[in-house]
Amino acid sequence: MLRAELDVRKAVTAPRPELLVVVDNLGALLADHDKDMAGMTVIDDLARVYADGPAVGIRFAASADRTGSVPGPWAALTQQKLLLRLADPTEYGYFDVPRRAVPAFLPGRGIVAGSAQVLQIRWYGEDLAAAVAEVRAQWTKLPRSAPAVTALPSRITVAQLGAAARVHDDPMWIPIGLDDESLQPVGIQLYEQEHALIGGPPRSGRSTALCTVATLLRAADPALHVIGVAVRRSPLREHRGLSAVTTEYAVLARLIADCGDQPLVLLVDDAESVDDPAGVIDQLLRKRRPGTTRHRRRPYRCPSTLVRALEPDRAGQPQRTVAHPGRRPGR
Repeated sequence: MLRAELDVRKAVTAPRPELLVVVDNLGALLADHDKDMAGMTVIDDLARVYADGPAVGIRFAASADRTGSVPGPWAALTQQKLLLRLADPTEYGYFDVPRRAVPAFLPGRGIVAGSAQVLQIRWYGEDLAAAVAEVRAQWTKLPRSAPAVTALPSRITVAQLGAAARVHDDPMWIPIGLDDESLQPVGIQLYEQEHALIGGPPRSGRSTALCTVATLLRAADPALHVIGVAVRRSPLREHRGLSAVTTEYAVLARLIADCGDQPLVLLVDDAESVDDPAGVIDQLLRKRRPGTTRHRRRPYRCPSTLVRALEPDRAGQPQRTVAHPGRRPGR
């Protein structure tokens, strides 16, 4: 977003409002994105805005916990540096601050690099929210030009998700959570003959994910057949969104037969414990019935949908992905 704003400001001659970008702990931000090509692209774009932004009204105010966390090119482009108490007193020498000029530090006491001017930073008071609201009240007439920055919640309900499953579309789409970048609903996208897999170690939320799938499917179409298979102890056994739930393969065969050619979603919890001696699930996988899908804690989808979840593999490596063959989760 910042790189796009930079390009726009370079291309137009009309004046645009000044923009101040505040970055808390620059070193941590760069370290979090220095892991893959997508993250490196973000760092490169940010570095370009940091270098070229002041000429078009984009400025930065950044904090860092130590000298080494700020890249050399960034430090060279920074004209003003305010130093609070550093963990290593020798680091003041990097900023041309003589040792004798370093004051006895108190909370909020700082020194300006280069000039060695000592200052005390203003304290906002006990109530930070009130201080922010006071500043914001001074600029009520300015239009919002950027979306609000919020955090990915640690818990979200189906109602808060704000999206409904599309069970009769092709592909079928089942929302399962929020995207970490846009905070918009993201879900499993299943075409005909495809299924879905939810993998993870014990207590990672596999069964909860299956219950979420069941709730959303029945809310989208109460007539849809959603059958649960829970050989082990599972919250699926008490879930009210299922048409039926069973622990016996003979009963499962009868339930599938009763559905006839109607759409069917089969949710299988703890799939690694399902031996299926009669081959009931295997026959369902092989049978081509239009309009059905499968989900298992290992999920898939075909004319029936099977969803099931897996524990770690035999080598002890947890399978953590929520995916389906050959496709990324749809949005």
